[in-house]
Amino acid sequence: MKTASSPRKRLGRPPTNRPLKRPVNVMLDPRVAEGLRAYGAGNLSGGVALAAQNAGERVGAKRALPDVRAAMAGEPRTVAPRTDGKSTRKPDGLGAGRPLGRPLVGVAPRVRTTIQLYPAVVEQLRFFGDGVVAQGIERAAVLVRAVRLEPARPSSTTNHPNRNWKRRWQVDCDAGTAAHESGLNARFHRLASGDWRVNVDNGPETIAALLASGEPKPQARVERLIWEAHELFRRALDRRLRNGG
Repeated sequence: MKTASSPRKRLGRPPTNRPLKRPVNVMLDPRVAEGLRAYGAGNLSGGVALAAQNAGERVGAKRALPDVRAAMAGEPRTVAPRTDGKSTRKPDGLGAGRPLGRPLVGVAPRVRTTIQLYPAVVEQLRFFGDGVVAQGIERAAVLVRAVRLEPARPSSTTNHPNRNWKRRWQVDCDAGTAAHESGLNARFHRLASGDWRVNVDNGPETIAALLASGEPKPQARVERLIWEAHELFRRALDRRLRNGG
């Protein structure tokens, strides 16, 4: 008895002479990824390929990209025509040895992203980025204005209350004391177990002073200062032990 065999399923695409897109893993700044996704009408891979094509047409495939910092300084400058009849266009050989500039550096950490690109586009982006595809994507995105460099903002850690905290203390290992510039005084006592215990002489006064100066959480601030005193005293003792004191 013969049974009808089911038709054989096709596995994958039929062979063609055209190149196929391949997955590429890159680390991109989130701003660059969002800008290129919008540049490609919601498709990140299409935005990357379009930015690479337009960047190549803008600067020429045989020339190095200009500095992205200068490219994003503002709108393209309009050069007034020369009156002496000479051309303002530089030869292709000039500027070939110029550095490509630094990549776009954002505050947010880069995120691993997988995109689908043709091998030729990957090679072009690798050329843009001095051998690094992700760097080439960032430079192409900046050059075609898919993303704009924002002016540098002051870091939030510049005025952080814990910045340079070690400089605000005076530690005396011989006397077993530590004094903070806020007025907090700490004394250290050796326990039978060998550990050190810290006592604060003017904790309530320091809390009241911090509250009067506008500190939103004076109690937590004093707890932080007690930890700093203990940590600095421990480091000072370890340093003395290493130096043979």
